[in-house]
Order: sequence, then structure tokens, then C-alpha cells
Amino acid sequence: MRAKRSKKYQKLMRQYELTFGFRAPYQVLVDSHFLQSVYNFKMDLVPALERTVQGKVKPFITKCTLAAIMASQSLRKDTDHAQRQLRPPQLPPPTTLPLRYCSHNEDSTPVDEEECLLSLLSPNPDAKKNKEHFILATADPAPETTTQPDQKRKLPHWMQAQEGLQQQGNEGRDIT
Repeated sequence: MRAKRSKKYQKLMRQYELTFGFRAPYQVLVDSHFLQSVYNFKMDLVPALERTVQGKVKPFITKCTLAAIMASQSLRKDTDHAQRQLRPPQLPPPTTLPLRYCSHNEDSTPVDEEECLLSLLSPNPDAKKNKEHFILATADPAPETTTQPDQKRKLPHWMQAQEGLQQQGNEGRDIT
């Protein structure tokens, strides 16, 4: 890792420690996209996370994430080797990546993985508190912060300005 990026990560984690009470060993919730990326790049999960957060980590996976991984596992042709291999290759052993209990999963029907992880980060959407001090490791470009489909996520100011310019440009082109 480059020194400049490493220093940035170190400063950010120090700020999270002082402001929000995070402490080592950091509890990291890992999603299926992140595990697939780690597997594709042939990286070791725990050392990569430790380099990023600049400290010891405890990675966790939820039942819903595990269900998403198993559902996305490509069905291979019926061969002896494929029948013996029931565990997806991107999934580390349970000693490396233990299961984290998610309370919404009591009826044993998994919910959407993203919804599950966000509910662990802030169980009450009004409070927006991360009492367990979880860190979310994801390779998903933008996890939704709202669970209701009719609510739109607030865009950063520079994206709002860009969207406004596109709408103005499209209105000027309407010639009838």
C-alpha cells in the first residue's frame, strides 16, 4: 500500500476512534461482493482488512450474506468434483469468517443482503446509531441507505448540479 493512502487510512481510523468510540479489534461486516472481489484478486481477507483499517480486525458474515453467496453460486455441470465441492470457493472457512447473528432472521427466511447489513449498522433508522461499532466492507458501488423504494437517496451537491444541468439541456432541445 502506498504511504500516502496508508497515512490517510490511519488518520481516518484515529478520527473514528476519538469521535465514535471505535477500537481495535475492529468488527468488520463483509458482504458477498467484497468476498468475490477478494477471491478474484487472490488476496488474503484478514491481512487486507488489517492493512486498510490499520489494526486488528474480526471479520463477520451474516446468514443473509451467506444465503446470497449460496444463491449466486454458479451451478456447475454434474461431475464428481462438483458434487463434492458444496462450499463456494470465495467463502473462507468458518474459523476465519464466523457468522454474526442478525435478529430479523428468526423465521429462517433470509432478507435482502444489503437490508440485513444496513439493519445491523443502524437498527433504528431514526436514531442512525452504530452501537456495535461495525465497519462495513463492501465492493458494491453504492449501498442504499433507504429501505423504502419510494424514497430517493440524497445525492452529493456536485451530482445534483450535474443532474440539473442535464435537465435544463434536455428542456432546451424540445423543439416541436
